[in-house]
Amino acid sequence: VTSVGIAKNIKNKTFPASFTVGGKSYSFIVISPIMADASSPHWAEDVNALIAHCKSKYRVDANRIYLVGLSLGGQAIWYYSIKYGSQMAAGVMVAPNAYSNASSLKAISDFQVPLWVTHNKGDGNYSYTAAVNLVNAINAYVPAPPKALLTVFDNSGHDAWSKTYDPAFKQNGMNIYEWMLSNARGTVQATPA
Repeated sequence: VTSVGIAKNIKNKTFPASFTVGGKSYSFIVISPIMADASSPHWAEDVNALIAHCKSKYRVDANRIYLVGLSLGGQAIWYYSIKYGSQMAAGVMVAPNAYSNASSLKAISDFQVPLWVTHNKGDGNYSYTAAVNLVNAINAYVPAPPKALLTVFDNSGHDAWSKTYDPAFKQNGMNIYEWMLSNARGTVQATPA
């Protein structure tokens, strides 16, 4: 798991200890699971169980639960968002190959889930047009959910995550971590001992 994404940044000591948003400093609790079965229809439930476990063990601010996922993990974030979106503050999906339908768009709207989707233009695994279509569908839905963000890198290959998870990459003046922290929801959970 430490060969990609945020876990790799932590291992390589390129993940900042904190981020400042709105004049306030925040640190992340990072949990990096690997799905045992990439074809599991239970991704949302598996992620939900992991979050519940973390809430019972760590000082999790329930207002600030963020999910990020790459490739099939990006699809897992989509499935979680449409089933348990009321429990997350924001999500980042990298090269997710996720598709919308009327019920998924209604759920994103009802839960008011902010999403940022990134993809490489020359991805040979999944076409970036799926990401474009997903973001366009979210942003066209009425009643409107939060405006979804889209970043299409002019790169080839499936690895859009190295650029996405790089704290130096910014869009509209924010990296994904600052953007996530600019979103919050829910009520503060009692801190476990």
